[in-house]
Amino acid sequence: MEEDFRMFKYHQYCPVARACEVIADRWTPLIVRELLFGSRHFNELQRGLPRISRSLLVARLRHLEDNGVIERLTGARPNVTDYTLTEAGNDLADVIKQLGTWAIKWVFNDPNRDELDPALFLWKMHQRVDHRELPRRRTVVLVPDPTAWPGRVAPDLVCICAATDAVGRQRATFHPPERRSVFT
Repeated sequence: MEEDFRMFKYHQYCPVARACEVIADRWTPLIVRELLFGSRHFNELQRGLPRISRSLLVARLRHLEDNGVIERLTGARPNVTDYTLTEAGNDLADVIKQLGTWAIKWVFNDPNRDELDPALFLWKMHQRVDHRELPRRRTVVLVPDPTAWPGRVAPDLVCICAATDAVGRQRATFHPPERRSVFT
């Protein structure tokens, strides 16, 4: 069965309805959040949204591009696409921030067990690290929770590896984004 990723239409002549048609479908505000945090590539977006399917992410990115929220550019390396926010997309920064502020005040509680994801937690930490404040040498960040992963941070490289791989086996390497987060 083929999945239907068409966006919902309200068919109302109303700016709020139109805005919701562009950015309020499931996952779309979180994709914008990831772009605001500095993710620029498909795999970075998926790393920040680990439960979204690849096909749905493709559909949402296409929808945001069609509506002028993002641009898809050819990356510096072959077969790499950069996704960047347009002026319209950057104007959503305050909207996303206010959505988070509202949630903290009214609906944000202690996490459920299924919301605890050590890899996602470290990816979020990676996005918020001010790399200019780190020493030039490699810095190891150890997360005290034994179920979490230790992260190794350097000014030009962020590396996250499972605790059993702390000596270097099967290391996943992530380069920090070029853009600074609006939330740092």
